[in-house]
Amino acid sequence: MVCQQLSAQQPYSDEVINGMMPYTKGEIKQRFAFVNSYGLKNYSEAELNACKSAAQRVTANMLNWLKSNPPQGYEALINTFIDILPNNSFKSLSDDPHPRIYAKIELHFAPYIHTPKGKFANYEVGTWVAVYLNGMDKTTFGAPVAGDICVIPRKTADFFNFGIYQTAGDEITMAGRDNVDLFIPVSQEFYLSEAIKGQKQERENAGITSANPTKEERRKEIEQAYKEILEVNRQTAEEFRSKALKELENESDAEFLDLEGKLREELGKMSAAERKKPAFYAGDGDLAPKMFELTGNYSGLCPEGHRDGCEALVRINPELIGFSASGKIKLMLIQWNYIQLTGENWDKPRFYNRNKDYDNVHQWNMVRFYNICGTDFSNFLE
Repeated sequence: MVCQQLSAQQPYSDEVINGMMPYTKGEIKQRFAFVNSYGLKNYSEAELNACKSAAQRVTANMLNWLKSNPPQGYEALINTFIDILPNNSFKSLSDDPHPRIYAKIELHFAPYIHTPKGKFANYEVGTWVAVYLNGMDKTTFGAPVAGDICVIPRKTADFFNFGIYQTAGDEITMAGRDNVDLFIPVSQEFYLSEAIKGQKQERENAGITSANPTKEERRKEIEQAYKEILEVNRQTAEEFRSKALKELENESDAEFLDLEGKLREELGKMSAAERKKPAFYAGDGDLAPKMFELTGNYSGLCPEGHRDGCEALVRINPELIGFSASGKIKLMLIQWNYIQLTGENWDKPRFYNRNKDYDNVHQWNMVRFYNICGTDFSNFLE
C-alpha cells in the first residue's frame, strides 16, 4: 500500500512570510551509515545485509509517500543508521560471539527560512520521527534503572496495530510479531546483579580501583555519571552534577557510601525464593525515601506487602532483538519528536489540532504522515 495525497498544494513560489518560505519547492535527501558504535567485529555479514534490506523496505515506503506528497515549504531528510547492540552480560563487549544488529530510520521535516544567501532548511526547529527495527538506542525508554532494565512502560493509547506507551522518557509507539510479549519481567536477583555490575563499571570507567575512593576519585565518578545522564537529559544532568559536587565538598572520605557493597549485602541476605520473585521498584521521588525507611536497602526494591505505588521492572523481550539472515522484522518502535515545540504534547501527533499555516507546514505534514501511514507500518510485521 502507498499512502495517498490528501489535498492539492499551493503553486510553488519563493514568497517570504515573517521569514518563512511556506510555498517554496522542497527537496528530498537521503543518508545511510553503518555506525557500529562499539567497534564490534564478530557480527554476521548475512544478518547485516538482511537488516539493510529491511531498512530499505521502510525507507522505500517513506519515499513513496514523499513522491505522492512533494515537500513544499520544508526539506525532507531520511537518515538510515545500522548499528550493533552491546551485550552487557560479557565482561568485555568484544567477547560477544554473536552481536545483534538493528536499524534506526529517521524522517526529518525541516522548514525553510529566508536568509541573505537564499532559503535554508532549519533543522533546529524541525520535526522528525524515528523508526527502530529489532532494537533500540540505549536511552529510547529513558535512563535505564540498571543495565537494559526499565520501569514497565504504561500503555496509554493505540495506533493501528501498535500500542502507544509512556516511558520514563518520551512516548513510544511499538509492536512485535506473532503475539510475542514485548516486555518480560525481571527477578529481584537479576536486577540486583545488573545494578552491582553497573556500579562496578562506573568505578572502572572513572579510573577508581579501591572500594573506598578518595574525594578526587569520587569527583571523577560524578563526572562520569554526569556524562551518561547528559545523553538522556541535559537539565537533569546539570542538576545532578551541581548537587553531587556540592554534597561531596561537605563530606569527609569516611562518609562515602559504598553502594556496590550495599547492593551485594542486600542480595546476600535474600533467600533463594526471594531472589526469584519479580522485581518492583520505588521510582517515585516521594516513595523512594519511605521505602528506604522501611527496608534500609539502597536498591529501591519494594518488598511484598508494600508495593502500592511501586512499578514492575522489565526488559525488552530478547527474542525480538536483532536480525536473523531471514530479514524478518520482529519488533518496530516509532518515536515522534517535536510535533510542536511547546506544551506537553510535543511527542504526541494524535493531539495536534492546528490548521495549516505559513509557520507549521513541516509539523502539519508530519501529522498527515502519522494519520495515513500507520497501516503501512503494521504491514511490515505481517
